[in-house]
Amino acid sequence: MLPPEVWNIVCGHLSQFDLCTLLTVNRDIYEIALAQLYRSITIDYHYTQFDPEYVQRDPLLNTRQTYIRTKPNITAFLRSCRKALRSVRSFQVVHLPQEFIDFETKLAECLPKMENLVLLRIEQPVSLDLLQRAAPNIQHLALTLNSFRKSKHRVASLPLKTVAIGPSSQPDRLLSRLVRHPQKLEGLELVWPHRKIKLRDLVASADSQRQPLDAFSNLAHLSLVSAIISPEDQFLRNIESGLQSLCFTDINEIGQSESILDTFRPVRLRRLGIDLRQGSTDSVAPFLNRLPLGSLVELHLVIRYNCLKRIPLETLVDQYIAAIERQSASLRKISFEIRFEKELVEIQEQLSEAQFSRLFMSHAFPALESLRIQAQFAFICKDKLTFFKNLPRLHKLWILGSNAFEKHWGLGNAYPGVFDNWLRIQHLPTGLVNNEPRPKTSLRYIKLDDCLFEIKEKNDTKEIVPRDSIDSWFESQTHVRAVRPLT
Repeated sequence: MLPPEVWNIVCGHLSQFDLCTLLTVNRDIYEIALAQLYRSITIDYHYTQFDPEYVQRDPLLNTRQTYIRTKPNITAFLRSCRKALRSVRSFQVVHLPQEFIDFETKLAECLPKMENLVLLRIEQPVSLDLLQRAAPNIQHLALTLNSFRKSKHRVASLPLKTVAIGPSSQPDRLLSRLVRHPQKLEGLELVWPHRKIKLRDLVASADSQRQPLDAFSNLAHLSLVSAIISPEDQFLRNIESGLQSLCFTDINEIGQSESILDTFRPVRLRRLGIDLRQGSTDSVAPFLNRLPLGSLVELHLVIRYNCLKRIPLETLVDQYIAAIERQSASLRKISFEIRFEKELVEIQEQLSEAQFSRLFMSHAFPALESLRIQAQFAFICKDKLTFFKNLPRLHKLWILGSNAFEKHWGLGNAYPGVFDNWLRIQHLPTGLVNNEPRPKTSLRYIKLDDCLFEIKEKNDTKEIVPRDSIDSWFESQTHVRAVRPLT
């Protein structure tokens, strides 16, 4: 019999199915395998054991995650003995079965038994009352709140290091209740209720939502979603010296000629996402140009263009491209979108061929692994050797927009079934990687609009395989997020 230390190492490398088999060996191994099996639990209805993308290690615990997908198995887990639930340190809910309408009630009964829980992440709408009897040592919390169910009980504060929570119209009160030590909070994501404002409000009003961030002076990762900010807000200046990640998502900035970004100079920023609505001026490109050369690792940009802008869209895109070029040596992930907002209608725009060529055919991105961009797929095919030469480490490629490629309608019902849309355009990625001249590339996944393909090595060619069950995983790998509770 091997010592327990060795069995712990062995069990840490086994899949959840192998651990279930190992439980039947003897009592000693049962205790070790059970602890490993319950340590990191993820509920995801989309999970299948045939998708290797889901087999990944929990970055927080450095152990494999155990996935549960069906309602009977979820119910069985929630009814586990207290000893087993005491082993749970990470509990995540990504996608629930639709028929599981009483999940929150059952979880509320089970959560107090998870006495050693460190990470709790629930992406399904729940009430804040769920935390009433939760473990007092939770350090990483991510909750999507149910706006139709108000909290009835007072929730005890927690020793949180990262928190992502919302939507809430009063995040200042929410944080004061939840965070025990504001100075120890390192990552924060706040989500306000989604709200549209009139364009004239952007220049006529100086009022904004109060940013409850004054007490969190040691934040390294900050994300704001659906907030309204003003140049008078000083919260960014208070944390700029230590800020490493920043994401503005669906943000409205109310100001006449100034911006909150004008005096903001974070020298340690590594991860940046900006989706910002402004008035006549656009301060994003000048802000990017003030960042140190080659300092960003991940970058997500959304150009929000409207009729108030003083410069043409083409000129504005060129300014953004010039700013991206300054970071080409260090970037590992890029996401770039253009949205033209006209008369309350949002129109997706694409990069022109000249703009795409300037960005990716004239500059090398030696570290880039993920690219998500609005452009024509044909622009890559015209000079694919240069494209893949300039992006030698590209692993994931996502061409956005329904007009990213010419439609191929097929003949009648030539492709009936689930993969109808995939099979109609499968010739596009096949030709990209297999037709002469054949590029040398490390590309593994390519998504054209809504259709995701995996590229596998097969003899002397590459096989293009449609995938329809890993979209949420692929999106998590290609989007840029500031707050990552698992890291």
